[in-house]
Amino acid sequence: MEEESFVETLEDPNASSPEKKPLSLYVGAVSEFPMALGIQGGLQLGSRLMFYLQGGVVPETFVSGANSVAQGMGAYGKETGDLVTDLLPGATYLELGGRIYVGSKKRWFMEMGAGFLRGQSQSTGKQLLEAILGRSLPGAGGTNQIPVEGEVTAVKLGMGYSLPWRQKFHWDFGLAILHPISSSTSMDIPWLNGGAIEQALVAELDKFMKDTYGQLYLPTITVTFRY
Repeated sequence: MEEESFVETLEDPNASSPEKKPLSLYVGAVSEFPMALGIQGGLQLGSRLMFYLQGGVVPETFVSGANSVAQGMGAYGKETGDLVTDLLPGATYLELGGRIYVGSKKRWFMEMGAGFLRGQSQSTGKQLLEAILGRSLPGAGGTNQIPVEGEVTAVKLGMGYSLPWRQKFHWDFGLAILHPISSSTSMDIPWLNGGAIEQALVAELDKFMKDTYGQLYLPTITVTFRY
């Protein structure tokens, strides 16, 4: 009789499932295309709420993908795209976010996050910057190396599905839209020595990039493997 009762409990869909821990930590590897490759750590509260922090770097192939998508959506032209591909390869990326699981099985989720990206280029071409700004930069024709730095803060809104694997592991698949909300772009023109002309040109480039980022809504695909 005890054996039959045990079998019935296993087969009974209404039988109570083991209680989830009220608080649990996890760590995983994440690919957020076309933003970054990195690692993710998080804190899960109960069965429906989770907070995460992830960081990584931006591979060159990801930059090329993001650039193609942005130009295809009409966010910016070729010259701006060339500057982006100068700035972002190897850039660092940090993201903080939260997730809510929905549905009876708690596998579908909605998430929101904020990300910070910082990149730099040591050899952006003078002619490229002239094409972007639409004006000539002071300096001789042979001066073609201008260090440029850029920082972007963006918000992300998305949804996804979490697939358990071997009890302690999860595959998370997500789709999201990333939108920059603030940015800072600067350049160092060595032969101007930080004078008023350089400051005016930096302000002009910074405004141009702010306007460009403000038009950008970048779709992302995220895959996370966590324990």
